[in-house]
Amino acid sequence: MRKQLRTLVTFLVLGTLTANAQSAFANGESGVTVSNNNSTEFTNFVNTKTKKIARKNTKDIEVYNEVVKMYFNAPIAFYNLDENTKALFTNASMNLTEKLSNSRKKEAQKWAKNVSLNNNIFEFIWSNKNAISSEVIPTSVPKLDLAVTNL
Repeated sequence: MRKQLRTLVTFLVLGTLTANAQSAFANGESGVTVSNNNSTEFTNFVNTKTKKIARKNTKDIEVYNEVVKMYFNAPIAFYNLDENTKALFTNASMNLTEKLSNSRKKEAQKWAKNVSLNNNIFEFIWSNKNAISSEVIPTSVPKLDLAVTNL
């Protein structure tokens, strides 16, 4: 009886997860926010659907796309960006987020969330750069006087 109940609960949980994933996929939602195509799609959207934002924020769009493309094409260069470029990217993404979130279009508001999330992801990566230690702590290996096997 307990085994049947556990099986039933397991199938209900898996069914719920599958249904949620399918509905998110049907609505065009995806778990991937940072992608190489994302910057191209973003540029196309801004240039075609929000021309006013594109005209007033061309420099911000260029800086944003440059860093996103660097994330995929040159990860080491992205990881070692200078502080000035990081500040320009953060400022550009904040400006774009503000402009897009003030738009009446729902698609623009979704893009604002993606730009903000990408900024947060990149800030997290850059802030943890110093947390990784490359120090090697030497340890001594004990000398074995006894044989490992009894052959």
